[in-house]
Amino acid sequence: MRRTRLCSRSRWIAQSDRPRLRGPVFLGAVILSAATALAQPTIRNIGVLAGGFYSIGNAVSADGSIVTGYSDAADGGRAFRWTVGDGLLSLGTLPNGTFSYALDISADGSVVAGTGDSSSGNRAFRWLASGGMEDLGTLPGGTQSFAQAVSADGSVIAGSGDSILGTVAFRWTAADGIQLIDPLPDALAMQSFCMSTDGSAIAGTAETNFGPRAFRWTLATGTLDLGTLNSGAFSRGLAMSNDGGTITGFADVLGTSRAFRWKSGTGMQSLGVIPGGLSSYSVGHAVSADGWAILGQSDSAVGNCAFIWTPTSGMVDLNAYLTGRGLDLTGWTLTDCRGISSNGTTLVGAGLLNGEQRAWVVSGLAPLLAPPVCPADFDHSGSLASADIFAFLEAWFEGGPGADFNGSGAANVQDIFDFLSAWFSGC
Repeated sequence: MRRTRLCSRSRWIAQSDRPRLRGPVFLGAVILSAATALAQPTIRNIGVLAGGFYSIGNAVSADGSIVTGYSDAADGGRAFRWTVGDGLLSLGTLPNGTFSYALDISADGSVVAGTGDSSSGNRAFRWLASGGMEDLGTLPGGTQSFAQAVSADGSVIAGSGDSILGTVAFRWTAADGIQLIDPLPDALAMQSFCMSTDGSAIAGTAETNFGPRAFRWTLATGTLDLGTLNSGAFSRGLAMSNDGGTITGFADVLGTSRAFRWKSGTGMQSLGVIPGGLSSYSVGHAVSADGWAILGQSDSAVGNCAFIWTPTSGMVDLNAYLTGRGLDLTGWTLTDCRGISSNGTTLVGAGLLNGEQRAWVVSGLAPLLAPPVCPADFDHSGSLASADIFAFLEAWFEGGPGADFNGSGAANVQDIFDFLSAWFSGC
């Protein structure tokens, strides 16, 4: 959904001007239209623990039914696990601890990864629905550790901690314990922040002599420096797609921070900021399973807002995106999106509800976050109409996302011909 549409110019075009869809294309459009019509997005206030004043939703299970995050409480901050049936449940602390913080959750919601303090210092933990919170220990010579990500089956944890070698990134399994991730050659420190669903790829940030650098590590290839945007001063990796092939975070652009999308083979791309913002920053916090959508936080004309970015829509205010799809956000301002379920139906994050910070969960989105069945359905309405032509031409003249319709690497007149050919042919 674009912030500016050429809708007024499309009103005079009759319904009969729409191309007729035939065969599989017609069936696909009908299915998409029906699914979109049936989808009823809803938002839930996750609330706070007893005595608390704020909460943050950080991650969601694969089917969108279980959320984890953090809430303050009368006895200190606590990691939580939330479901519709059980509500908000504290995960407790490690022995003699005063706080815990959850950052990721397994596909089935039975394992949570995070950090808590203990009598021995800060420790990475793995919480199990079947057994509670488990201290993952430290690296040799270390005094503290932090867990940031968990694999889909809950068997692999990624994080960072201090050691005799300084601050390092690690990968933990029950069989091998905490294992050091190969550092970049000039790394002074390493931190892991995200993981592929099978645990074979990890991304994060390396502090180097040249400044912070986003990195990607795999079992097969080792550690790769992802570079920066336009020779900027820094980059930081925060989230990745299920297969580890798409990574987001933020990077320096002329002294400001910009969310980026890095893809294997194409490198790092700036995602900009929400149109109308102060252009001071944006940060990517979540990636859809297939890497199609990036979500996070950006400044905007009204302050900090959650965003959604896709190759065709560019970056848009998530509040406007969801309102345009029938979600009633009365009282809400969604300020950050931290997670998306693997099936693409559910988002979680933090926002203001009548001025108070609350974790939220939005569900019922399928298939709105998926790439369009028909590329010529440029406005993602679920059917072809004259509005798609106006939306595409607007993007083309502005040099915006999706203008390179044929994927040639440059937006030119041929893209117009190819788009119109697809539109008139029914897809």
